[in-house]
Amino acid sequence: MSQLPVIGIGTSVTREPNAQGWDIKRYSVKEQYLFSVIEPFPCVPVFLPSVGHRGKASLEDVIDRWLDLVDGVVLTGAVSNMNPVRYGSDYVEEAPKFDTDRDDTNLELIPMLIEQGVPLLAICRGFQELNVAFGGSLYPRLHDIDGRFDHRAPKEATSERDEFRDVHSVEISEGGLLADICASNGIGLAHTINSLHEQGIHRLGVGLSVEALAEDGTIEAVSVGGSRGFCLGVQWHPEWGRESNPLNRAIFDRFYLSAVQKSER
Repeated sequence: MSQLPVIGIGTSVTREPNAQGWDIKRYSVKEQYLFSVIEPFPCVPVFLPSVGHRGKASLEDVIDRWLDLVDGVVLTGAVSNMNPVRYGSDYVEEAPKFDTDRDDTNLELIPMLIEQGVPLLAICRGFQELNVAFGGSLYPRLHDIDGRFDHRAPKEATSERDEFRDVHSVEISEGGLLADICASNGIGLAHTINSLHEQGIHRLGVGLSVEALAEDGTIEAVSVGGSRGFCLGVQWHPEWGRESNPLNRAIFDRFYLSAVQKSER
């Protein structure tokens, strides 16, 4: 039997009060990210805790060992935002919106993944981290920018599945990675996607290529030019709608195939 690929799934650091009112810290992943890889694909999932610089081992050494283990990594969305200081902004935001350990972990992890050719699928916050890791910047509040529409979650949603329903169109750039994924699956370049984000790309990171745009000009997907392995960042949530959205399904299929190929090297 061939070796099953190991898929690393990034985590977020969250805080919540327990019954006694104590502030409990958790390293967590929403179940949909896990299900998006274990339900359609034979693989071994592992969670990658956002340890930041808290451990006795250096973060670089921790990541080195992760890269010995994983054949692909999914960086997830989150309720937190990147701290604006990470991309050179003086925008003032409330500290509870931050996840310092995740910022530290993923901004160091991403370049090492790219350098070693480990397949990477970066989703929502992960997409924004990818851009910042390459020197790009973000709009802290995309909906406050003239000409951009509100990309946050639908206010009238009545369930989590309804919240992640497809709501606006996206046009995929010709000649890129996403266009190749679409061609390989016999689907076109115009699609409808979900939208649940308040930050968005402002200045594109050096070496990144735009893979898709929303109708208001918001960058919705990027790839890394000359990357040794699969590397795609998407602002929307392809972990939802696999059964109904052929683009989301095709993205995960290509990511998994890349992870299989990595495991066989």
